[in-house]
Amino acid sequence: MKFRIITTVLCALLTVNFSNSAYAELEYDTEDPMFFEAAKDFLSRTGVSVGNDAFRAGTRLSYGVNGIFTVAADIKYQESFRSDDDGFADVGLLLTYRTNADANIKTDIFAGFNFTGPGGFVNYADTVYTVGARMGRQWAGMTLAGTAQTSWVFDETRGMAFIDLMPEIYFRITEDWKAGVSADFRIATNPNFDREWVSGKFLRQYGRTQYVGHFDYEFDQSEWQIGAKVNVLF
Repeated sequence: MKFRIITTVLCALLTVNFSNSAYAELEYDTEDPMFFEAAKDFLSRTGVSVGNDAFRAGTRLSYGVNGIFTVAADIKYQESFRSDDDGFADVGLLLTYRTNADANIKTDIFAGFNFTGPGGFVNYADTVYTVGARMGRQWAGMTLAGTAQTSWVFDETRGMAFIDLMPEIYFRITEDWKAGVSADFRIATNPNFDREWVSGKFLRQYGRTQYVGHFDYEFDQSEWQIGAKVNVLF
């Protein structure tokens, strides 16, 4: 029921006709949930976080192929405070296609895979495959977006699938200061992997560089983390 309510509210908000639909610096706002790399743009997102369960560091490198197609590579490292799940994880590749670049409400379709490793979300499988879609609308002062994705683990005895529903609202407070709130509702075929994350972020922009601070909390396992990230658009 809560997922149906979230979806209904998000779709209603996306159809609202806000004024000031043009925004001069929108193409450089890399933390916007509907940001999409232009042709030949290269984006680096690098961050660290610490919480009550682990220290994590990671980076995503993405490249805009032709304005409607991007390719991204991820790598993460984790030092766990509770177990021996330390090391590199979620080393993967993600391909994204923007279906309607000129429309007000934009839609992206993506697919990819991760080699999970000892510090990954699923530490007993070699690979997690993911497909999904993202939809959102941008205005001068805000962006509303929602992502739905499904991921699959193929294992003879512990195979699993899970679905993530991720709504997000993002505010351009001034030309340089932005903030956002998001959530990640995960439903897995193994209930031990269900999650309900909420996140908040605040950032300062200098040209094509953004400095981001964020806080995340997970209700099912009472996990929290605080972190920082730097986005650089070349």
